[in-house]
Amino acid sequence: MQSVGALVPGIRLNSPDVGGMQQTEQTYMATHGNASRDNTILLDGLPAQTNLLDGQVQNYIDNALIAEATYQTSGVIAESSGGGVRVNLIPKDGGNTVQGSGFFGGSADTKFLGIPLQADNITPDLTARGLKSGARIQHLNDFNGAAGGPLVRDRLWYFGSGRSESTNIQVPNTFNGDGSVGVEDAWIASYVVRATFQATPKNKFAATLQRNYKYKGHEITVAQTGTPLNPDISSSRRDPLLYYIASFKYQSTITSKLLFEAGYISDILHYSDYHQPGIRADRGTPDWFSRVSHFNIATNFRTVAGQLE
Repeated sequence: MQSVGALVPGIRLNSPDVGGMQQTEQTYMATHGNASRDNTILLDGLPAQTNLLDGQVQNYIDNALIAEATYQTSGVIAESSGGGVRVNLIPKDGGNTVQGSGFFGGSADTKFLGIPLQADNITPDLTARGLKSGARIQHLNDFNGAAGGPLVRDRLWYFGSGRSESTNIQVPNTFNGDGSVGVEDAWIASYVVRATFQATPKNKFAATLQRNYKYKGHEITVAQTGTPLNPDISSSRRDPLLYYIASFKYQSTITSKLLFEAGYISDILHYSDYHQPGIRADRGTPDWFSRVSHFNIATNFRTVAGQLE
């Protein structure tokens, strides 16, 4: 949704998504000076935001599920509490004919017909100032397939989709213990099932379930400090936990001027950050002191020296 929003006049992203390098990470839209937490993200008219960072973070909604998307940057209706971007993603319902779609995209740090797929903007001046390596996409792919059709013609339809994304990004000025460059490696697997029941010409029920799995082998969150870091010991990692969206909606066209809607949505995004294998030590043990005491002393010394200056 963010990559499409970047094309809307008045919307900017907090981080550029060059070549899809941010597909396994969050990028945030903003408009008219509002913060990202002022955005309203809806799935079929139901709020699809989590409580993380005051609602700034959304779940990963499969592109193949969406039939239509609307973006508003002004004149937003009163039921939206914030003045940021308002996005409504309309899901597909299937239909009376079986139809499907597929998408594949990918890239790598290599050459195609002798032509490099990526440029290198590390200049001798940047190297002299301490930048030893730049940002590069080492590996990227995106597989997305979907299919839908009738279970009961004109009455009950199904839709399902699956998506697999993986991205390995070289992070500037990070080097592992063996001298290789630091890489943030992540993948997301998404699965969607949706059923739509047209009970009568005026009454429709729809239910959607999307389950996401996200893994991140190395989360290098403080790499832009100018000091080379060792991801082997300084980065965290994430294992797949609980990511899902479940919704139910009822619509009734009471008259040509009156539409009744009711729905429920549950949007869960749970994850934990872990140490790299072999790094964690129990607080207060000799092993723990050997890992952290020298770093703390050096940090405190630099802080005191700066204050004295």
